[in-house]
Amino acid sequence: MAWDCVLGRDRPTQVDHLVAPARATDLKGLPQTFIDAGEAEVFRDEAVAYASLLWKCDVSTELHVWRGAFHGFEMETPGVGEGKQAAVVKAFIDAKKSWIRRIFQVGQ
Repeated sequence: MAWDCVLGRDRPTQVDHLVAPARATDLKGLPQTFIDAGEAEVFRDEAVAYASLLWKCDVSTELHVWRGAFHGFEMETPGVGEGKQAAVVKAFIDAKKSWIRRIFQVGQ
């Protein structure tokens, strides 16, 4: 169902690794990577598999799977637009900001 949403009903039987990076076999040389997915995310297992493949290819990777979260949770959580944030959204934002600061040595 998820692939139909991404690629349409006429999707190919074999999805290329450029569309589904976890299907690549060699990811050596890619830059440090931040991956996150919600626990109820339809692509959660693929995100975890991609992180595992990056680690196998010696690519520094930070992975977060957010408990109880769904696809797009950081944009769709009630109250976010009014300056209120669910705890999981705040943790997501803090983790991503922390990673950016460490990788790009910003604001230290």
